[in-house]
Amino acid sequence: MKQGPNTIMPNIARNIKQIRELKDYTQEYMAQLLGISQSAYVKIEQGVTVLKIDRLQQIADTYYTLPVSFMLLDWDTYK
Repeated sequence: MKQGPNTIMPNIARNIKQIRELKDYTQEYMAQLLGISQSAYVKIEQGVTVLKIDRLQQIADTYYTLPVSFMLLDWDTYK
């Protein structure tokens, strides 16, 4: 399936959430690690916040992965 600009951000947000859940991290814990409020982190997972590459890299570092993994992998298969 070809992805356009309107489908990439929701997929990234969904994958960020799925990885967090796989690691049993809370939204509050992730927000603390990133130095943002919990409500700001929730907006990332909801796809409301358009992530800049530096924030995406910061989240990837927290998960010990690469930013591209949020775009390419289907994390549903790891549940």
